[in-house]
Amino acid sequence: MAFSEGEVCRICLSVNIRMFALKETGLQNLYKTLTNSFLDEIEGPIIVCFTCHARLIRCRRLQQQAIESNVVLEQLLSGGSMSIPKPHKVRGEIKFTPIYHIDIWPVASDIDNDCKDEFFCFDAVKVEEEIFEYENSKLEENENHETEPYIIPTNHFSKASESKIKSNSTDCNCNINDVRKGNLDLESPTIKSKPKVKKDNQPINKKGKHPANIMRKKILKQKSVNILTRKTSGASTKYIFECDGCSKKFSTRDILAKHISYSHKTQKNQKNTTAVRTQVEQTPVPQPQVTEIFNCDICEFKTTQKRCILAHLKAHVAEQVYCCNDCDYKSIKKDRLQRHMKIHTGEKLFSCNICGYKCIDKSNLRYHMKIHTGEKPFSCHICKYKCIQKSSLQTHMKIHTGDKPFSCHICKYKYIQKSSLQTHMKIHTGEKPFSCNICEYKCIRKDVLQTHMKIHTGEKPFSCHICKYQCIQKSSLQTHMKIHTGEKPFSCNICEYKCIRKDVLQTHMKIHTGEKPFSCHICKYQCIQKSSLQTHMKIHTGEKPFSCHICKYKYIQKSSLQTHMKIHTGEKPFPCNICEYKCIRKDVLQTHMKIHTGEKPFSCHICKYQCIHKSSLQRHMKIHTGEKPFSCNMCEYKCIEKSNLQRHMKIHTGEKPFSCNICEYKCKEKCDLQRHLKIHTGEKPFSCNICEYKCIEKSSLQTHMKIHTGEKPFSCNICEYKCIEKSSLQTHMKIHTGEKPFSCHICKYKCITKSNLQRHMKIHTGEKPFSCHICKYKCIRRDMLQTHMNIHS
Repeated sequence: MAFSEGEVCRICLSVNIRMFALKETGLQNLYKTLTNSFLDEIEGPIIVCFTCHARLIRCRRLQQQAIESNVVLEQLLSGGSMSIPKPHKVRGEIKFTPIYHIDIWPVASDIDNDCKDEFFCFDAVKVEEEIFEYENSKLEENENHETEPYIIPTNHFSKASESKIKSNSTDCNCNINDVRKGNLDLESPTIKSKPKVKKDNQPINKKGKHPANIMRKKILKQKSVNILTRKTSGASTKYIFECDGCSKKFSTRDILAKHISYSHKTQKNQKNTTAVRTQVEQTPVPQPQVTEIFNCDICEFKTTQKRCILAHLKAHVAEQVYCCNDCDYKSIKKDRLQRHMKIHTGEKLFSCNICGYKCIDKSNLRYHMKIHTGEKPFSCHICKYKCIQKSSLQTHMKIHTGDKPFSCHICKYKYIQKSSLQTHMKIHTGEKPFSCNICEYKCIRKDVLQTHMKIHTGEKPFSCHICKYQCIQKSSLQTHMKIHTGEKPFSCNICEYKCIRKDVLQTHMKIHTGEKPFSCHICKYQCIQKSSLQTHMKIHTGEKPFSCHICKYKYIQKSSLQTHMKIHTGEKPFPCNICEYKCIRKDVLQTHMKIHTGEKPFSCHICKYQCIHKSSLQRHMKIHTGEKPFSCNMCEYKCIEKSNLQRHMKIHTGEKPFSCNICEYKCKEKCDLQRHLKIHTGEKPFSCNICEYKCIEKSSLQTHMKIHTGEKPFSCNICEYKCIEKSSLQTHMKIHTGEKPFSCHICKYKCITKSNLQRHMKIHTGEKPFSCHICKYKCIRRDMLQTHMNIHS
């Protein structure tokens, strides 16, 4: 608790500064131990100033450390085994940071001569500066700091004081030069100074302020100077580029080059121009600078800005501090507290007349208006970055210098801004203070929540002027525009992979390292991204939240549904630049291009099979293993692929969704219909280079080529029958088994193949599709017509 003026510190007798009650801070017992408890009977709390309060805290830390060390040593001496605590991390020697304090007490001789009152009065004041050396709070955290020795400034002593010191030099053994050099012996006799005295016998100065507070502020002012001149070890010089012509120094190489080109106009010939260019090019590139950090010696406050430490030091010596009742905010100015209170009340008096922006300060509104006017007065001299505020430019410059002064003590992450570090720490604590009032979404930052709310409102303020793409964030639009420009700034140093975003590259690098940090607890599935694992888990749960409103198809991912919708719209945005092939997905087009290049990166290690897709190789390997994981629940049919099973099930259901618009042909698959339509058009794109054979499908041509080569890879294990196609062998095996699965429902006719049954049914229907163009002969089969034609020839 801080007390107002009128209280006196029990240790240094200071008045009119911030005071603390030891009863409320838990240091009362320590104080009574130090003073042998002679103030036990005094009523009221024990009041000390903020400096003495800090000294007592450090004294308690020292006492606790001594007690703990004593316990360890006693256990070791008694034969016990105990690990000694790790000592302070020391480099060379431990260095200390001094605390400077002023103690004031009366001189006995002056009291007898000048004071007639029975009470204590300050007719004469003795000022002695005590230097209490203590371990810095940073050293207690095992950090190394370098400090400079304190030099007592000469402006702390007036000319009258100097003459007084000279007059008492025989008694004090003190020289004025020693005082100026900071070598004053603190154990020397008293330095006396007669101040002016009011009628009430109270010492004053010209402004009527107490001399204790005057000297205290001088000491703290000198401390602030020492703090500001103290820098962290390894800090490099700010101006490191020097001009050979005028010896001026500059912070960057670009400024040096501009200086030479504009200032030294006499250097116009080629020789001098070359020399200037050589000087600029040979100037060493600046190394990342270590930011100067200012530490407060009274509390643990630290900052990188000079103005902040000066403002902070004023809070320690302020006669009155204004505190917020709702939070820990403190200020030495009442108007700042009033402005701060508007944050809690939500009062925003200043509003933008263009948009709905509101703010507390008029200065914030001025900065906001520059967004509408497009004014950006501050620009980076290295890149094209421009901004509204000077502080934003200073933060941006740290990107070029590589300076990241704020680091996480848990992980190795470093940041440029303190606010970014504070946000990062919430990741370790798991704190998510901002939550959505519609769904269960929670996040760390308020702006992230505002972006999330646009998902519920459906607001997409940013749109692409080339295509119909719309998005919530500006950064998403900037990333999207790189698709149209073809820009891929991030590339893999192992393969030729390039991408638009840095996080996508980081994910790609895990392919080379083989890292798969996310695994399924149900099956052995492992993946690189958390989103991939979440999508995979829907396979086990059977969840398919995205469904087509035209057909009944359902998908796990929204992207899969968007691709599916292109089937209904007929949209095929990715065409092949070699042939007329078009497709829905880009990856399918990339696979198609391998047909033209002849690239088959996947090959079987058992046979000579090669293919374009990895999935095709996995499917092929099941032929060697004999694995057929998909089986029909109505018959004994088994197959390797799920699509084959779905096609087979249409046999039992009789479903034929695809029909020809020219004839009555119906089929189960779309590819079968496309192949059938080529019969009507007469299109036969595949032809044999040996004979005049032409066909509709490539597979038919491959089968035909085996006639010329005489290759018959399929043979019967019962007889000597050999054939070109596997299906022909399967049909032949039914001869040995006697199986005739196809039967006529009119007569008792049975056959092995479906085509034979279809030809038999024409006997009952009387259909004779093949006729002679010379006579009126008609027949059921084509081979019968060919035999008939021999009669006419």
